[in-house]
Amino acid sequence: GGGGGVRARGKRIFVEEKRLWKRINRLTALTVAVAVAFMALGVLLQYILSDVTTASALEEMEFRVEEYGDAIRGVLRSNAQTLETLSPFVRAWEGMEAQDVAAELAQALEKSEFEGMAWFPLEGSSVIVSRDGDGYIGLSADNLAEDAQTSIERAQAGETMVSGIYDGSMVLPEGERGLLYAAPVRSDERIVGALVAVDDAHVLTRVVADFNQDGAGGFLHIIDAQGNFLVRSEDSLFDWPMENIFAVPVFTDAEKDDVRAVLARGESVSFSFAYAGGEYHAAFLPVGVYDWYEVCVRDAREFISPTRTAVRALQAFAGVALALLVFLLGYYYSLLRRSKRDAANQAYLDPVTGADNFAGFTCRLTERQKGDRDYCLAALNISQFKFINVIFGRQQADQLLCFVKGVLDERLHEGEFFCRDSGDIFYICMNETDRGTIRARLEGVMRAISSKAMGEESNFQVLAYCGVAVVREAEEGESPVSQVLFALERARSGGRRNSVCFYDAALRGDEELDYYIESHMQKALDEGEFKLYYQPKIDLATDRMASAEVLVRWLTSEGEMILPGKFIPIFEKNGFCEELDLYVFEAACRQMRAWMDAGLPPLRLSVNQTKPLFYRRDYVETLCAIAEKYAVPPSLFILEVLEGLAMANADALNAV
Repeated sequence: GGGGGVRARGKRIFVEEKRLWKRINRLTALTVAVAVAFMALGVLLQYILSDVTTASALEEMEFRVEEYGDAIRGVLRSNAQTLETLSPFVRAWEGMEAQDVAAELAQALEKSEFEGMAWFPLEGSSVIVSRDGDGYIGLSADNLAEDAQTSIERAQAGETMVSGIYDGSMVLPEGERGLLYAAPVRSDERIVGALVAVDDAHVLTRVVADFNQDGAGGFLHIIDAQGNFLVRSEDSLFDWPMENIFAVPVFTDAEKDDVRAVLARGESVSFSFAYAGGEYHAAFLPVGVYDWYEVCVRDAREFISPTRTAVRALQAFAGVALALLVFLLGYYYSLLRRSKRDAANQAYLDPVTGADNFAGFTCRLTERQKGDRDYCLAALNISQFKFINVIFGRQQADQLLCFVKGVLDERLHEGEFFCRDSGDIFYICMNETDRGTIRARLEGVMRAISSKAMGEESNFQVLAYCGVAVVREAEEGESPVSQVLFALERARSGGRRNSVCFYDAALRGDEELDYYIESHMQKALDEGEFKLYYQPKIDLATDRMASAEVLVRWLTSEGEMILPGKFIPIFEKNGFCEELDLYVFEAACRQMRAWMDAGLPPLRLSVNQTKPLFYRRDYVETLCAIAEKYAVPPSLFILEVLEGLAMANADALNAV
């Protein structure tokens, strides 16, 4: 009996131990499963956060590089404008001794930020001075780099030029690359030479410092579309001596082909790459000047090192950190939302004034268009803003824009909004439809701007003009933005300042006619819709017709006549006047031939000719060829030109 009891107790203990081990195994399996689940969650979280953070980092980086591009273009534009501002003072150098010119150049250089300046007259000796005091007199432009030569020659022909980046500047240290600006110098309406300034090409990559106060702006290089380095950043993450970016050891052959294709198309691209145990982000964006590209490289740890630290912590403490995982997930989600919100602010806010930019304004306007049509859209433009920017400086100009923003903040009613577009145009949405009320409110805004925009002590008056489109008056499907810009242009061309012009049926008709003229002008020329009329000129001594003036009218295929006052201003802007004038001259020759074949005595004809034709090298040959084609004497034609062109080019015209 006793032995049976022992065996029974042993059996019970064995069964309980077995059950306990089962429970332990189950608990262990559950713990392992939970740990594996947490680890998998950590890996998944790392994967998600890594991709999202990288995308956010690349997006932020593109924003930065776009700012760099704006700054680079601003540097080029500002330096070129500085040279243009100095060029009117240079004409006084005509006839001066070279040493005196060198002294004047040295004074101008001292007051500028250029590394060197030069004077290349069409007649006389060139003068070059550098910031370290060196000078060259009588040096030919042929001794300079090809890009520099071309820019100087084009400036001497009348263009303001910014050269490509080139080697071999005499005013920079050996091995440095230069950037040349050249502006024409005129005296009595004729070009007498070119004023030239040279700068270190690194001025383009130093713009990063202005946007890199947080130390995370990256390093900026400039390359061409073939990948050749034009300017290297003075600071860099890597010591790469290669002359071409595709030679750096970070690209696969497939990646090289992809990036080359993007550069060839003039597009932008951003990506991440691994190098020397680190991860980096790179962005390639076109500068918008020649075929230059900005290449910005940034250490990815500046973006995502906190994320990696958090993910490692999640993986290391997966078994005991479920709450921490949830907390960090929420924390990083809020960071991403904040980053998205910051990116949205950059996308929809004007960095100068803090007002909405045009993209943000468009979003609000789209929402407003879903409601009633009892509102208007206005565009306010500051008169001569470029002049203000040049004379008073960018800082004062930016303060003026901020002042305008403050005036609009004060004077707009609840539910109304505005934005600053690029430059000096402000779009305004007002809940008004009465023209008198709209005019009074906008004139009040412009008076407030005019009175105090430049400060209490300044006697410089800032003027503006406005275009307005009342949405309720527009037909369905018409764009109020295009209407308000058309009205703004009409206000600008009206010549009155602090004026308000409304878009209406008359302006709509003008807009439609302008569109018809530009879209049909070539077809009308090809199909002979431009008809010639001859206005006789009477000799007062004999009271007989001595000659005739050729007039042109546009008779459309629908039978409507368009007068020159409508189409000539448009043709003068788009350059079509040259084709029309040659067409009229040939038609007049054809008519002259017909009169002569009919036995009528020849009659001298006056034909108007536009100014740009006189700058064509083959102009005289073209006219002679047309006259020869119809076998009519060229002496029967009188070419009529504007008085200004005749007086400015009297010798040349007499020679013709």
